[in-house]
This record gives sequence, structure tokens and C-alpha cells, in this order.
Amino acid sequence: MDRTFENPLNGHKQTVGIVNMLLAILFGPIYFAIAGAWAWALVEFLLAALLYASLGAPATLLVVPMQFVIGLGAGAILAKKYLARGWREVGNTSSPHAQGPVNKGLAVLFDPITGSAEPVGTRPIVKPTVTKKEPSEKVCPQCAESVKFAAKVCRYCRHEFVFEQRDASL
Repeated sequence: MDRTFENPLNGHKQTVGIVNMLLAILFGPIYFAIAGAWAWALVEFLLAALLYASLGAPATLLVVPMQFVIGLGAGAILAKKYLARGWREVGNTSSPHAQGPVNKGLAVLFDPITGSAEPVGTRPIVKPTVTKKEPSEKVCPQCAESVKFAAKVCRYCRHEFVFEQRDASL
């Protein structure tokens, strides 16, 4: 059930498994803050604070189960964090699609960013494509200010540009 992730930039490996789940159950938002899952640390802390502020001591009956449920999803939360940061999954003691029912269900529950119903790690990472735009500005050779590409005279220093025809192949 342990999953290992590797940072492609420096080769650092991190394992996510039952230990993470136990630490998250025991230490709650403190563990998520140390693990770098700041959004989850903040959500868990704010929910607990709001419950205690509104209900007082009886809120413990709600906060402890909440911390337990969120702690059960720690593996899915951390795996999602690593995959979102571009880490690769290099080791998995079980196949990625044969997760236990708890992890598979919690992977669906704990996807606050996209709200997707797919298990963690099944979506490919899509890199944005860069489109080339025609230049909308040019730099004046005399005063080094940016002016519109179609300008014939610089509005800052009155330098006259030599007419430049755009190449149609750009």
C-alpha cells in the first residue's frame, strides 16, 4: 500500500503510506503543515476552531471523528500534492488502480482543487501550449521606450522610424 514518489529535479524520493495516515490522525493540521499540504492544514484547523468557537467542549465529539476521517485520506492528499508538483510515482507495492477501498474512496473525496471523481494519479499531467503572438510593441532605438509596432514616430523622443513591413510568414 506504500507509494514512492521521486522529484525529477534532484532525485529525492518520498514514500506515502500507513505511517502518514497515522501521523495525520494523531497530529492533524500540524502534520499537514509540516508535510507541506498547507491548504489541508488550514482547512482542518479552521473547521476545528469554528466548531470549538460555536459549540465549546462538546465540539470534541465532532472534531475527533473529523480529524480521523481527514487523517485516513492523508495518503491520497500527499500523493495528489506530489503529482501536482511534477513528481513521478516510482514505486507502488500495489498497482495504482488496485488501491484499497478506503484509499480509492478517499482519493475521490479529497480532491479540493478540481473536484474530480477520478482516483489520484490517473489523470495525465497536461502542459500548457505556448502560442507565438505577433509583436504588438517595438523598442525605440534612441530612447529605449516601448511604442506600438505600427508607430511611425516615437511618442517620447519624436524619433522617426524607418517603415518596416511585417513579413507574412511570421
